[in-house]
Amino acid sequence: MSSPSHALDAFTNTFTSDRKLFDSLMEQTCREDFVEMCVWYIWLQEYLHDIQNSLHDGGKSYGPNYQAWVVSMIGGAAQSIGMLMYLLTRGVVHEAAASGRRALEHLAMASHLVRDPAKGRFLNRDEVESLEFKKAFIIGADPRESKRLKDNGIKYRFAAMSGNIGKSSTQLYEIFSRFNIHGGTLSSLSGLALTPTAHSCAFHNRSVDEIAKNLPLFKPILEFTATELVDLVGNHGVRSERINQAGACVLVWLNRNDPRWLERLHVMRQSLGLGNLRPRVRPN
Repeated sequence: MSSPSHALDAFTNTFTSDRKLFDSLMEQTCREDFVEMCVWYIWLQEYLHDIQNSLHDGGKSYGPNYQAWVVSMIGGAAQSIGMLMYLLTRGVVHEAAASGRRALEHLAMASHLVRDPAKGRFLNRDEVESLEFKKAFIIGADPRESKRLKDNGIKYRFAAMSGNIGKSSTQLYEIFSRFNIHGGTLSSLSGLALTPTAHSCAFHNRSVDEIAKNLPLFKPILEFTATELVDLVGNHGVRSERINQAGACVLVWLNRNDPRWLERLHVMRQSLGLGNLRPRVRPN
């Protein structure tokens, strides 16, 4: 007797199509971007709870409300990244963009809160929709400062992030917002095939070329998340052996020529069965 999943696949072609699409995607040049994404995602899975615990314990003096929000925002970023990976491998790019946008929002809010714990007073049920909340986390309290940031290519939402991550996150956020915001825009339809393709199922028409073109946009989200979280725990969390390990990985891997990063990529390729597969060159 066939299982319910086999029965569903028999008339929707959903699960079979997912596997064929991903195999085809891994024949494209974008596969190297996906391999890197997997390395960062496994890092996030490995150290997420350690990072949450570190910042939770480091914020003990700020009270349980602060601690709960820090843990929740970091968990929200990780959850959104997980959904991003899930949707992207199935070719649902416009919805993956929405998940990427949410991940950046969660990370940005955690950065504001950890670097300025006084903003925790705006995080309760009565305040989160207030103008004060928006000034603290989204638009800024000083219009001149917000304008200065805007002139430098940084939304106030991302102003608490370290280094150049705020500016890069702003750019990605604006790209993803074109695909999925307030019910969607025409851009959200640009990557959809109007007629069924070889990788379509009953729910979605998918173009491998469109997915391969857009996939590299998602890679920085995982790297930004790892870099920002390590900076937050390094300066505001409680240090532990696990936290030191997490930070060491990021510091090493940011050097793309480091043998340890190259070895990690090699292992991931092997794990995905890509060791002997040469990616096709995408035509101009």
